[in-house]
Amino acid sequence: MLSKFEIRKHIEEFLDQKGLPGYDSLVALCNEASSVLETEDSSYRIPDSAGGPGGLLDFTSAKYKDLPTIVVPDLHARGYFILDLLDFIVPDYGESVLQLLIEKKLIVCCVGDIFHAEARGRDRWNMAYEDFCAYFYDGEDPSRFSESQAMLEEMREDLSLLEVLFFLKTTFPGNFHILKGNHENIKNATYEPGVNLDFGNRGFRKFCEEGIMCSEFVRIFYDDVLLHCISGFEMALPLCAVFKNCVVSHAEPAKVFSRDDIVNGLASDDVVFGLTWTANDTVSGNTVDGTMKNLYKGGLLSVLNNPLKTSVWIAGHRPVPDVYLTRQGGRFIQIHNPEREYVSLVRYGKKFNPDSDIYDVCPNR
Repeated sequence: MLSKFEIRKHIEEFLDQKGLPGYDSLVALCNEASSVLETEDSSYRIPDSAGGPGGLLDFTSAKYKDLPTIVVPDLHARGYFILDLLDFIVPDYGESVLQLLIEKKLIVCCVGDIFHAEARGRDRWNMAYEDFCAYFYDGEDPSRFSESQAMLEEMREDLSLLEVLFFLKTTFPGNFHILKGNHENIKNATYEPGVNLDFGNRGFRKFCEEGIMCSEFVRIFYDDVLLHCISGFEMALPLCAVFKNCVVSHAEPAKVFSRDDIVNGLASDDVVFGLTWTANDTVSGNTVDGTMKNLYKGGLLSVLNNPLKTSVWIAGHRPVPDVYLTRQGGRFIQIHNPEREYVSLVRYGKKFNPDSDIYDVCPNR
């Protein structure tokens, strides 16, 4: 195991590089992280019906259930968020997140959405879009887009963060986890039954055409091989994690899912879409309670522990105006504020309270 100093130094080097990552190192890091995902320990990543890594992480066994969990909302190219998180001194534990990861005394669960800066990058996206349109629609030389300063800066942030996450996943395979979000779609694919296997994916745009812009940039600046490497990593990410006191996914569950639905969900458009794309206030019925009952009923916890009394469902996906929003009778807690660095600390044996258990890992930023 690398020392705390060495790990932090690697991460700083990823984030401080002036240009884009080198091709060979990026491919190597991606392949290593993908290999970790595809061979994860079945004691927490439940195999699907084909024997491969499933869509569910289950940390309710005796081996993991006592560990505190930090839930990290949508990252959106904010590599400094991860560095601040690793330096954060965890309340009641007296050590940094990084030190607790090294000691295997903590689980970090990121809800996904690695790429695409949000409102803070709006002006940059608009400038990059002009260069993209000149190349993609007006037929100018590809260099107009691949050498666009606005797009280069966006992709530097996106890819350096991706390097950091590759590195952390391979360094802490059982304690650092990333779930699939709706932005984990580097190919900007849209699922078509019988045509492709891009389950749950939909082409993405927000301020301009961010989805195809990132896809086309990687293809031009690097090549199709890297595009497919990153896509393979994205498609191997789990969809949902269940802990003693909480369940985590990228978005609010769109319907009640069974445990088997989620375990086998990576091959289901309905499940992937239903855990990554749900818009606010579109859910009918109490999908959180229904899905939680299914997860805990078939899980590793004894029913005598009755985790449903204390558990909440935490997700991100859509921005919140302050610290958090709740729905479904307070059982669903949404935590993604793109202007701040809020994380949720879920402790063993203590019901999560969003008013006291959400922390800003960099309050002065």
